[in-house]
Amino acid sequence: MNRNISIIGLGKLGACMMVSFASKGFKVIGVEIDKQRAELLKQGKTFHYEPNLSEYLNKYRSNISITDSYERAIRDTDATFIVVNTPSDSTGAFSVEQLVPACKQIGTVLQKKDTDHLVSVTCTVMPGATRNAVLTALESSSGKRVGKDFGLCYNPEFIALGSVIHDFLNPDFILIGESEKKAGDMLTSIYMKLIKDPKIRRMSYENAEITKIALNSYITMKISFANLLAEMCGMIPGANVDAITESLGMDTRIGKKYLKGAMSFGGPCFPRDNRAFFLSAKIHGCELDLPATTDKVNRKHIEFIANMAVSYCNGDGRVAILGGSYKPNTDVIEASPAIEIAKHIVASGIKVSIHDPIARANIEKLHGSTFHCAQSVAECVEGSDVCIVATPWEEYKALTQKDFKKMKSPVVIDCWRILKPFSNNSTVRLVQIGVGNSN
Repeated sequence: MNRNISIIGLGKLGACMMVSFASKGFKVIGVEIDKQRAELLKQGKTFHYEPNLSEYLNKYRSNISITDSYERAIRDTDATFIVVNTPSDSTGAFSVEQLVPACKQIGTVLQKKDTDHLVSVTCTVMPGATRNAVLTALESSSGKRVGKDFGLCYNPEFIALGSVIHDFLNPDFILIGESEKKAGDMLTSIYMKLIKDPKIRRMSYENAEITKIALNSYITMKISFANLLAEMCGMIPGANVDAITESLGMDTRIGKKYLKGAMSFGGPCFPRDNRAFFLSAKIHGCELDLPATTDKVNRKHIEFIANMAVSYCNGDGRVAILGGSYKPNTDVIEASPAIEIAKHIVASGIKVSIHDPIARANIEKLHGSTFHCAQSVAECVEGSDVCIVATPWEEYKALTQKDFKKMKSPVVIDCWRILKPFSNNSTVRLVQIGVGNSN
């Protein structure tokens, strides 16, 4: 028999977790204090773009209930997942300013509850935060003790926007930091009902907290290394980064994932997790040069692409950028490399036009006074000196040299090498990041 689940915070991850649990037969109560967001979800509508979210929300709505009442959610469920925001503060550390109040509200309800209950923290936190901030808030507000009266786990997810539901239901592994065996057993039993034969790693809070940010920091290092290879290959006639990274990836000690050599990493997780990893070590007296260097390399790669575009411009010129979201299949532009490149180009005195299939409204809202937000690819590229294919949206892969003929002095910089080679007699020059040629 499936346990009843409550989820505190129905943001980009929380909403997807809610529908994922519901799709597997769990009865889920979602708590959302943002009235507008809650009302949209109750109507089967979404407040952001995420593949399959709207479909799942409507298909499994009989298993879903949305409320702003912590009382009801905790009282009527067996396990609670906390998925509130833990934004980075001015130092780069993850803030618990939303997490602690949520824990206090949960504790207030646990005070009145006699049956076992599990609290699981899903949002990313700094090492030590679960044992210190979270545990303390829950115990002080409930008057009860973790491990005796209720269970507490740290259980971060390894998902990517644009594939959250798929990633949540098909994880590489499940990470559990547990207060004691009983709490870990309860969370494990939930995942055993949610996922077929999940790989589960159980450990202390601190080990799980470090594992979460260390994993993402390692991935950013891998991305940056591949980008350095791409820069190098672009300078050597006959070199092609894809041939090299595909070969490197065949070695099981390295693996192919994230070894592309294209665009800098961005988005709401990778940059800040990498910085938090560096900071958490520094707080405890350990200097980690590698993640700090990864961050530096990532920023320099953005400048590398921006400077390349500027070098092809005539006079003040104009640059077209295809793709504004930090990755395909999402409208999120937070820490988007494409946006950062655009900012560098504008700072050089050159105008920028951006097109994105989904994220146009977000770009216009935040950067409408800085960039021109085009409604189509044709509008974006017309009259420009240079076009950067910055985000590998599926629809951009079908573009040909004909789509760029209305550019002023056509140079197309293909960061992801998704375009088919142009004909030798084409008036449009194709420059692919990571591919060296005689020019």
